Amino acid sequence: MGSRAERGGTAFREFKRYPLFNPNDVVAQAEVWQGAKDTVPLTVKQPLGVTMQVDSRPGMKVALVYDGPVPAPIEKGQKVGLLKITAPDYPEMDAPLYAAESVSRAGIFARMYLGLRTLIFGHSG
Repeated sequence: MGSRAERGGTAFREFKRYPLFNPNDVVAQAEVWQGAKDTVPLTVKQPLGVTMQVDSRPGMKVALVYDGPVPAPIEKGQKVGLLKITAPDYPEMDAPLYAAESVSRAGIFARMYLGLRTLIFGHSG
């Protein structure tokens, strides 16, 4: 028995399943605009995992993508953004993210304060 190259030039690539998140896991937090809370936790509705080459795993990146801040009110289960998963030699994968809880709209005085704060300091203030 020779090496892989001597047996016809085909290389064996080992694949493995990598679980990432389960429903009810808080995947990320999204900023909320004019809500009773400043952020809303995000989750997946189905177990999320990837099957990829073992060599690709160290280069895997997971990024949150959403238009934010998300305006309140937000309903539990509302689609808020995407999770983008990339890795070398792996096709980009998108998974929807949903609000893990509801966030009501802030009261009138809180909204006035938030508006004034935003005018002075921007969204990060």
